[in-house]
Amino acid sequence: MSNNKQSPFASGLLNQSPTQQQMSQAEKQLADTQKQQAKAEKQQAKQAKQIAQITALGKPFWWMLTMFICSVVYLFPEAVFNAALVNVAGGKNATEAELHAVELFGRTISGIGVTLLLADLLLKGKRVATIPSALGSFALIAILVWPTVFFGQKWLVDYFIIDASTPEQRQQAYLSQVLRSALIEKSIQFEGIEYDPDLPHTGLRRRSCLYLAV
Repeated sequence: MSNNKQSPFASGLLNQSPTQQQMSQAEKQLADTQKQQAKAEKQQAKQAKQIAQITALGKPFWWMLTMFICSVVYLFPEAVFNAALVNVAGGKNATEAELHAVELFGRTISGIGVTLLLADLLLKGKRVATIPSALGSFALIAILVWPTVFFGQKWLVDYFIIDASTPEQRQQAYLSQVLRSALIEKSIQFEGIEYDPDLPHTGLRRRSCLYLAV
């Protein structure tokens, strides 16, 4: 018998027995399966931890921290709006364009503030259990609330203040504005009322002017 020939028994045994390549592939598949199982167990443990945290606090820590940061950031444009409002309302020659710009800025800031407030109040439990769910719910609230506040404020002012007022009332308001500007610019003076816009205004001075005006 030649050495190159194999017996039928040996050939069948080799065909049935796994080769080295097959064994390495099986080991690789086993390792991949173990990694996937470990990853799934890790995700389940993380979800269980989040659920336990939500059950205890109502909201996950990362969501409360995000809302706190957003609230702190919101204070900066709110402070800018208040400063701009005081500057325009107390200014000598506020133009219509400046008033309109401050109005739009204020309505925008109000929409953001109400959105953050409602998101902090309404989003809890399963809605903030995961980041995609929380972001989706927040986007939905923002889409519904911000335009409502932005355009609703204008409608309320127009309906309850401007449209509800008479032409005489609007004329009196305009004359009051002109009178205020004239006092600031020292264009007119009232007998018995000493008013100097350059001097510091104390509570006593304001009360004295009020008594004299009455």
